[in-house]
Order: sequence, then C-alpha cells, then structure tokens
Amino acid sequence: MHVDPFLGFKPHRAGCAFFFFFQILFLAGCVQKPIKIGMICGLSGSNADLGEAGRNGAMLAAEMINSNPDPKAPKIDLFIRDDKNDPDQAIGAANELIDEKVEVIVGPLSTSMVEAVLTVTEPRNLLVLTPTASALQFVGKDDYLFKMNSSTRDNTEDYADFMLSKRNHRKAALLIDQQNKSFAESWASEFARAFVSSGGAIAGEVRFDGRETQAHSKAAEELLKFKPDVLILIAHSVDVARFSQQVRKIDPGIPLIAAEWAGTQQLIELGGKAVQGLEVLQTYDKFDASPAYAAFLEAYVSRFGSEPSYSSIMSFEAMTIAYQALANKAGNEDLRGSIARNSPYQGLQQEIRFDRYGDSRRKAFFVTVDGNDYIPAL
Repeated sequence: MHVDPFLGFKPHRAGCAFFFFFQILFLAGCVQKPIKIGMICGLSGSNADLGEAGRNGAMLAAEMINSNPDPKAPKIDLFIRDDKNDPDQAIGAANELIDEKVEVIVGPLSTSMVEAVLTVTEPRNLLVLTPTASALQFVGKDDYLFKMNSSTRDNTEDYADFMLSKRNHRKAALLIDQQNKSFAESWASEFARAFVSSGGAIAGEVRFDGRETQAHSKAAEELLKFKPDVLILIAHSVDVARFSQQVRKIDPGIPLIAAEWAGTQQLIELGGKAVQGLEVLQTYDKFDASPAYAAFLEAYVSRFGSEPSYSSIMSFEAMTIAYQALANKAGNEDLRGSIARNSPYQGLQQEIRFDRYGDSRRKAFFVTVDGNDYIPAL
C-alpha cells in the first residue's frame, strides 16, 4: 500500500505542538525530492494488533512531517506492506519495497520476520530499522540492522530483578511460544540465566503453538503441574489472553507475568477477568505528562480513535530517526553512517542512542492490568 504523503491529515493544536519536535529534522534544505521509506509489519493474523499499532505510529509520523509548511523540507512517500506473520510473505514484501527503491525499511516488528527480511536486505546493504524486535541474536553484529528496542538480555534482567526484589517470586514456570520461536527461545534462555543467577529457580518449561487444537488448555495443565509460584508467559497478546483464561479455570490466584511482546490493549480486551493483575514490562511511560508525549497522544487518539501501544510509539520514533538521517546524509555517506553520526536522537520520552552495532537500550516501566487499562506496578 502506498500511503499518500498527507493521507487526509489536517494539522490541529496537537499537530502544531509537534513542530518543535520535528524542527531539528529539517537541516537539509537543499533536498527537494520525496524520501521513500518502506514499512513491513503484520497486519493480518493473530498478531495483527501489534502490526496495526506500529503502522499507525509510522503513518502519523509521516503525516506530521509532511504537514510542515517549509517548502525546503523533504516529504515522505511511505510504502506499507503486510508480512502476514509469514517468512515467505515478509521476503516478498521486502522485494516489493526494493522494487519501489525505498531507502530504508522500518520494521518488521517480530524477530522471525526480521530474520526473513535480512536474507534479502543484507546482500543489498539496505538498512532495516526495527522498532520492536529484540532477540539477542541480533546484538553486537556489524550489519545493516538497527534496533529501537532493548535486547532480550536487557529486558529479562529487568524482569528478573522486578520479580525477585519487588514480588519475591522464587519459582517460575515458563510458557514458550513456537510461532515467533527465535524471540521466545532467546527470551526464555536469557530470563532463566538472569533469574537463576540472582537466586530464583525455573520449575519447568512448556513449548506450545497456539494454532494447534486445545494448545492453551493443555499447556495450562502442564505448567501448573510444576507447582510454580508464578507463570511467565512468552507469547503474543492473543495467546496470552487465551492461556490465562485456561489457567484461571484451574488456579484462579497464581500470579501471571507476560513478556513485553504481549503488552497491548488487545490483551486486556480478549483476556477480560482472566488477565486482571497480570504484570508486564513496557518500554514507554504510559502516564508521561511531558509536552511532546501529550501532543503525540492527542494527535494519535484524534487520528485513530484509540490510544497508542509500545509499537505505535517505537514505530513513530523509528520513522523520525530514519527521516532525520536520510535528510541529513553528508555527501556519499550511506544511511548507516548517517544514523550513527547523528546519534543520539530525542524520542518522545527518552534519548535514543545507537552503539556501533545499531543496538540501543530503553527505560523499563512495569505495569499491571487493572480493569480496562494498565496502571503502574507498585
């Protein structure tokens, strides 16, 4: 899908407030032709909520940038493709964007889809800026992949510390998704390392594929046999919601903690009473009252009729970083060099700094499901 640069966006009070956020981007006044940026995300299937939110964040960034009245500021042509959470579809999407001659790909959002896309983009030295993928296998590599998210090692260390120091959970059982296997296995391995080294114990692990018949009920029964004092759910929002419902039929009171991947509004909508009290790490402060985030929140809700998720925010920031680096390349400098040279970047809530390998780290915020929303985990 080719997104029209303005896409019906009409600047309003929130849009005007954004100009201070974007003004640092317009340093290359001689650039006139539109900048072609591609995005790959999952817009269909069980993980579509993550992709749709990410797409919305990227679209809003493009619309905000294109609403700048400065005639010297380059516009964005945004090309969006659906990977359908399928590696072959992701490869096809990447090839389509290459045919469109995009200068960077924002996305994909899951580890398994990033793996597929890199088989196409790396031989062409085409930069991929993933908003959310975080598997440890991507860390410390001299390649054309830049990551907006903390690695699974960073995040799981935060989880282990939270569980032991704040909740006194000592014996955990892990549910490990096999659809996004690379991420889930990386997360499980890194969590076990951090948790055990700090005094915790892994009671057991269950691997499952949510597409299989009765997968959630079987997994719930198997995990609870380990007699843990907490369940760690490494899966997307739909599977976490369904699994939680099955667990509550057997054990209504056992604490549930989900990997950051699941922390969307859909988790609450689908999980209902079963996910009340579930805790999850988020990479942004949902309760931030700063002018930049308040303006973004107002614009996002006005445009899409819902609140942003972590993938919305990180995709929005990824778009602005890609744009800034493209608009300010020096001479024959490639995009990888430009992103590194222009780092750090000011995000909506925090500074974003890439190291020489394109790795970054974000602040962690733990939240609890309470009613129809998330609240700070106390």
